[in-house]
Amino acid sequence: GSTLFTTSVEKIGGTSATLFTMLQPAVVLGFAHLILREKFSSFFVPCAIWVVANMILLGVSQASRDELASLEENPEVWTGIFCGLGATLVWGISTVVGKALLARYSNSVVLLWRWVIAFVSLGALVAIRGTPLPWENIG
Repeated sequence: GSTLFTTSVEKIGGTSATLFTMLQPAVVLGFAHLILREKFSSFFVPCAIWVVANMILLGVSQASRDELASLEENPEVWTGIFCGLGATLVWGISTVVGKALLARYSNSVVLLWRWVIAFVSLGALVAIRGTPLPWENIG
């Protein structure tokens, strides 16, 4: 998630990228309902939509026009948008999966696997991109 968010910030700027992260509560609620079978009252859903919509509106209203990405000015806007949405999805899903795992396993086991998955994923990303590692600074 962090790598996708960093790429999004690089492509469309911090303000625009942050607007996508404001959708994370909606992602968490949706996946909690689908994966964990959590039930919400009929009053909760409209309130949740209202809160997320207001977070986005506040974020947009506080940003100057220069801070928001424009497709005419930056052809990589779509890459930034998809990376921002991807980061939001990854973070939202990991929140729900983490809750499901904590219901079955101890905190230390979940933490161990979280670090193993992150290490392997980052190692694969470094290998795929061919990023040189500064071995002289490591150790």
